[in-house]
Amino acid sequence: VYRSLAELADRLRQGIRDACAEMEVPVQVTGLGSLFGIHFTGHPIHNYRDVAAGDTKLQRQMFLGLMNEGILPASNLVGALSTQITEAEIDTYVEAFRTVLQRQQ
Repeated sequence: VYRSLAELADRLRQGIRDACAEMEVPVQVTGLGSLFGIHFTGHPIHNYRDVAAGDTKLQRQMFLGLMNEGILPASNLVGALSTQITEAEIDTYVEAFRTVLQRQQ
């Protein structure tokens, strides 16, 4: 179960990185196991100051945009996958993320 959750979270984290790379949006996607965090910055995340220095305007726009796409993220764009999540939900999240990010360009 834990291995499956970690693999799904890896898929989500990489999908977000790929979408941002395609649109040249700086991002750090953090997390371990089933956890993930999306931080709009080009600098590595080491502590809370690094998180606070990210693009909070884009974070807010992505939060609202994802909600409009039917994805209900935490307002700080961090989360954890549950055992009910499948590859289909991961793909839906990544596609919604990509759609919202394209609107911000």
